[in-house]
Amino acid sequence: MKNLVLMCKSYIDDLHRLKLLKNSIDKFNADKLPFYICVPKVDFEIMRNEIVTGNEDYEIKFFTDEQVIASTNQPTNQPTNQPTNQPTNQPTSLCGNNLTQTWLSQQLIKLYFFKLGLCKFYVCLDSDCYYINNFYEKDYMYNDSTPYTLLKKKYIDSSNDENFKIKEYFKRDGVLYSFGGCCSVFSSEVLKSFESALLENSLTFFDLITLVPWEFQWYGEYVINKKPYEIVLNDGNLKVISYQKEYNELRKIYTLKNLRDKGYKAICMQAGWVKEIEYKHSPFIRFYRAIEKFKFALYERNMEKKLNKRIENYCKSLIRAPIREFLREV
Repeated sequence: MKNLVLMCKSYIDDLHRLKLLKNSIDKFNADKLPFYICVPKVDFEIMRNEIVTGNEDYEIKFFTDEQVIASTNQPTNQPTNQPTNQPTNQPTSLCGNNLTQTWLSQQLIKLYFFKLGLCKFYVCLDSDCYYINNFYEKDYMYNDSTPYTLLKKKYIDSSNDENFKIKEYFKRDGVLYSFGGCCSVFSSEVLKSFESALLENSLTFFDLITLVPWEFQWYGEYVINKKPYEIVLNDGNLKVISYQKEYNELRKIYTLKNLRDKGYKAICMQAGWVKEIEYKHSPFIRFYRAIEKFKFALYERNMEKKLNKRIENYCKSLIRAPIREFLREV
């Protein structure tokens, strides 16, 4: 069993994005981490033939979504000689033999991937991300048994917020957190334990995702609740570009080299929000930088004038005060 692998859930509409991700893994996978890809059965042959070249110096394998979902019919840690208490509302009940591609089904594949028994930990990659720098196992693992956690405070503490609902499910008080996203690391042992706890209450991951569709948040709150390993924070070395406007502004200022120099290992160009799939700086970047430099110089000059004016007024007030006092006495 591998310690850490890269895992990506994809489908035919994201083939062009997956190609970019795979090519970047070919180039920057310094530790030769295995790369496992889950796709619908109907897309399996086409996507595997397009992606796998046979020249990879690391292990690459394709799995069908149906394989992953079929594994959920064998509950973790269920005694073979006793009746299963697995609920009937399994994800397969909605998809039959062919898993329908939805946002929910993608999350279920990520959560149930551990059932294939391939690895201890896996990095959840999206098709819309790709690497721009050498990456290593140490970028995702604090040590052999402790993955880094992607976590930040969420300042909207509202009962209508989905993160709040998940926090409330675990009956946790305190700060509201937002967990994970692309490049988050899942522990197979933690998911195994999580699933067992759900089955004891006749629930599945499907029930949780139906309640609140945010797999990383469920996993993160469970980790805080059970503390299976030390929580060591890391931002994933990922530059997420969420909106077209953000991309348009960013490419005026930063080249790909600039982003590498800032320590980023990968970029996520969020599909559905950013039309480009690959980061490219503007051909007029020098012009834009000159404008920004001029604007900053102008700002500094104005600030200097304001500061000098305040100093001047303050000095005048220091001089006027004793004069007024003297005139009062006279």
